[in-house]
Amino acid sequence: METGCPDTMGNARDFWEKMANEDAESSVIDPYDKRGNKIDYICQLRNRLMLAELQDLQPGSLILDFGCGNGDLSRKLYQNSYSPVGIDITYPLLRYAGQQSSGPRKRFIQFDGLRIPSASRVFDAVITHLVLNYVADDTHLQSVLAEMHRVLKPSGKLIAIEQVRRSDTFQKEKRQRTVTDFSELFHAASFTEEKIKIVRRGHFPLIYLIRYGFIPRSLYQQVSAFESWLGRRFPEPRFDYADCLFVYRKK
Repeated sequence: METGCPDTMGNARDFWEKMANEDAESSVIDPYDKRGNKIDYICQLRNRLMLAELQDLQPGSLILDFGCGNGDLSRKLYQNSYSPVGIDITYPLLRYAGQQSSGPRKRFIQFDGLRIPSASRVFDAVITHLVLNYVADDTHLQSVLAEMHRVLKPSGKLIAIEQVRRSDTFQKEKRQRTVTDFSELFHAASFTEEKIKIVRRGHFPLIYLIRYGFIPRSLYQQVSAFESWLGRRFPEPRFDYADCLFVYRKK
């Protein structure tokens, strides 16, 4: 794995604050999707995958939403009787998340990018969606994963959906590692693998039909099922990225 990319948390914070001030609702997934169809499709897929992996937890289980952004996933967890805590480095996104949430259990906390503001062995699960890609430096990512390990209860679950490629690739603010690179980092942080699977192609042709409204929302689940089937049959695309689901347990 390459480790030569310097970590710039200040730059990352500035980038996300700029995106949040332009449009907090869409900036987390795709700020250029003005219709919101692609964002809705990806969020529906993400929510189904996360909830399916959390179904073995009891109602009220404490879940850390790492890099919660605008709080959309935390709100979904709360609606499904979990107790989420969202953390992020970007205050405008956290402010928006708090404004959009309701109920006595809403919790959104600013994170300094280094130490998770929590005692050890507190959370039943840690979830994160397209966040670790923005931790470009391997040493920093190892520290982040070590923090996730610290705050999880024994046998707690880590669920991550991240972009992967066949070769390690830097793209502006983010880094798309290989599946093997991610796996090595998780194992180095003392996590045990439960599941790895490709769940979405980055530039899958149907995503453009979704984006411009040619595929109705009622068919989104069928489209995502087809993408998941492709992920089981074929590895990462040769010239594109893919979204990969990683499920690990704390040793």
